[in-house]
Amino acid sequence: MNPDEPTPDEAATDESGRSARGHLLASEVHPLDVDGVRTVSVGILVWTVALLGLLPFASRLRAAAMDWWLWTCVTGIALGLVGLAYCRNRRDRMAQDPQGQDRPARPAQRPERRG
Repeated sequence: MNPDEPTPDEAATDESGRSARGHLLASEVHPLDVDGVRTVSVGILVWTVALLGLLPFASRLRAAAMDWWLWTCVTGIALGLVGLAYCRNRRDRMAQDPQGQDRPARPAQRPERRG
């Protein structure tokens, strides 16, 4: 390697994260929503908006045998509420045990088979 050439870390990068010499540069990525409460809440909101948007057309949907659209929205809201309860419970457990000591241990790895 030529000492005058910049290392991949020093090389200019484009917006994709590739350096000018074709090497990928790693960057630390942080999770956006660890507990999932916000994500599930947005999903419930979307299903609710869809249901409210379809309600004025309920008679037309029934006439066209497409009233299952309404029931799909209702089911999405109901399952979202179940998921929201689960995520809130999980968030509360994680807040009580930030080190993860209550989490179940990983199962032991199988020993390698030698043939």
